[in-house]
Amino acid sequence: MNRQQKYLLLLLAWTALLGFSLHWNLKQIDQNTLIAAEATARAYISKDLAFRSWVASHHGIYVPTDQNTPPNPYLNTPDKNEETISGKLLTLMNPSYALRQLQTDFANEFGKSHITSLKLVNPNNAPDHWEHEALQLFEQGDKERIQVQTIDGKAVLRLMIPIFVEKECLSCHGYQVYKVGDVRGGISTSITLAPYLTANNNIDQGIKFFHGLIWLLGQIGLGVSYRRETYIAAAQLKAKAKLIDQNTWLENEVQRRQQENLQAQIQMMQSEKLAAIGQLAAGVAHEINNPIGFITSNLNTLKQYVGTLFEIIRHYEKILDAIAVEPEIRQQIANLKVKDELAYLLDDIPQLIAESQDGLNRVRNIVQDLKDFSSVDSEAYEMADLNKCLESTLNIIWNEIKYRCEIVKHYGDIPEISCMPAQLNQVFMNLLLNAAQAIKAKGTITISTGTSNDQVWVAINDNGSGISPEHINHLFEPFFTTRPVGEGIGLGLSVSQKIIQNHHGKIEVDSTVDQGTTFKVILPIHVQPETAQSGL
Repeated sequence: MNRQQKYLLLLLAWTALLGFSLHWNLKQIDQNTLIAAEATARAYISKDLAFRSWVASHHGIYVPTDQNTPPNPYLNTPDKNEETISGKLLTLMNPSYALRQLQTDFANEFGKSHITSLKLVNPNNAPDHWEHEALQLFEQGDKERIQVQTIDGKAVLRLMIPIFVEKECLSCHGYQVYKVGDVRGGISTSITLAPYLTANNNIDQGIKFFHGLIWLLGQIGLGVSYRRETYIAAAQLKAKAKLIDQNTWLENEVQRRQQENLQAQIQMMQSEKLAAIGQLAAGVAHEINNPIGFITSNLNTLKQYVGTLFEIIRHYEKILDAIAVEPEIRQQIANLKVKDELAYLLDDIPQLIAESQDGLNRVRNIVQDLKDFSSVDSEAYEMADLNKCLESTLNIIWNEIKYRCEIVKHYGDIPEISCMPAQLNQVFMNLLLNAAQAIKAKGTITISTGTSNDQVWVAINDNGSGISPEHINHLFEPFFTTRPVGEGIGLGLSVSQKIIQNHHGKIEVDSTVDQGTTFKVILPIHVQPETAQSGL
């Protein structure tokens, strides 16, 4: 669960909690409203019962008769009406009559009350439908009935309790065959809930406002907490990302240093190998130059001697043709010339001597090229001809490429440049061997040189398999190779690029799959020795 989802869940929980609290409080207010109304109704009924009981305890009360209080026509008692000494007429009000008049006169102050019965004396006191059901339930043992009804579109709380026959009641109602404890009827009251609901609505509004305010404050608190936690998380994430970047940089730096060290070690090993080859070549040249010198001298002398002998033989032939010789001797001489193939010897011996001289020159050139390739005599910057460097390199690796590659040379007239020839020879060797290995069966390697502004360039092109586009950008990465395992460690081009960069130059590559590849080495003609790097 992410942070946003967690805070949404907390907001939902907070909203649900406040919603539950609001609902519970509103329910409690509604219940309290009904309780208050019920308490009022019970107070009214208690008042009515107390008044009725008081009147009953006095067996009725006499009051002056008037228009609102006429004699009770339904009261059958001989002393119902009396006259005072002064001549004022009084009528006896039994408990029910007195209570009914009280309920009528004070309905606005104490609510609407009603006393009724299933055994009516006065038909005007007939119960309504709800009261009739309540009276039936009272006779079955119920103690009261309370209910909220809607009357004339208004909510009304109705409460009714039974009235039981007491001893005092039998004086008036004995003829109805009651006994003490029987249900005589019931008294009901109706409380209009509008005033309570109005007060309730005001309280509801306050409760709702309070809960809304609490919810808003909680939401603000959650929002502030969310933003604070988001800020802290962002800061932590930023710090973590920075730490990761630093770790990545350190790892890359360590890897780069390791690669540089490995390249330097390999370059050092190759330099040591070249130096050893140079020393070997120097020793070989020193040891071979003397025998090559006297062999060459002897061959030159032998060539002169053979020429002299050939000249004498030709003079003998001319003399033999000019003088008279016995036929038998002449025939013997002719047979000897045919047997020993004199004509062939006269033609082949000079060629043999010339081929021997050429072989000696090739041996001398190979030793010199090997010595020049390793540059054992100098490890500093010096002026060198790149065309000669290419020729020396070709002579060294010729045995590796001669069986499958035709070499086409387009050397331009280029000036000598300031460089370390041994290192450039190594670059040319790597590029030429790579070109040869890209050719599967038989192909052509074209070597071109030229100048452009203050730079010289060397282009080595092959018509081999080419390099796929996804590999171009990785060619100069250390240990990257497209060869099978065991056929290279992927450092040749990386080392070559480093050497060219140390010469303040660059290597460009252009390749098309199945058509071939061109590597172009571009170098400045003049490099200040103090600004040039002599190693990796």
